[in-house]
This record gives sequence, C-alpha cells and structure tokens, in this order.
Amino acid sequence: MSLISQLNDALDHAMNKQRFIVPKTDFNKGTYRELLAILSEIPDDCLDKSVTIYDNESDEYYPVKGVGFTGPGCKVCDEDTMTLSIN
Repeated sequence: MSLISQLNDALDHAMNKQRFIVPKTDFNKGTYRELLAILSEIPDDCLDKSVTIYDNESDEYYPVKGVGFTGPGCKVCDEDTMTLSIN
C-alpha cells in the first residue's frame, strides 16, 4: 500500500467520510519537498488534523509528538535533517 493510499485511509477513518484524496504529486523520493507539494494539494480541512505516522509492518498508527532537527553529533542523518518524533 502506497504512502498516499495510507494517508487517504487514515484521513477517511478520522473524518468518518467517504472521500478519496489522490494528490498528483508522487512521493517516490520521500523528500520534504515532495511532502510539501502533497500538502499543498489536499483539502484545507485536512491540514487541521493531527500528524500521524503509519507503520505498515505492525499495522499501527502513531501520533507525531514533535518536530526537530539533527545536530552535528548525529551519526545516522546529516546535520540539520528535520525529524518527526513519535515518543
């Protein structure tokens, strides 16, 4: 299931409405630029919803608790990489 389909399913469930949102922008590189383009395409009321991450391996949804940036000591990501935290 693609990320766009997962986002649509989560939005439909949360809003108890039967609508199908399909952004024209692909999310094939997984960049914030692509995410920004998708966010600019979805209906305004969707932008007021909580940010949620879906783990398709465990079929679990997690609310995003914060947004941050990595520092110079991060050994996993480049410095100044924006991150979404769930814990």
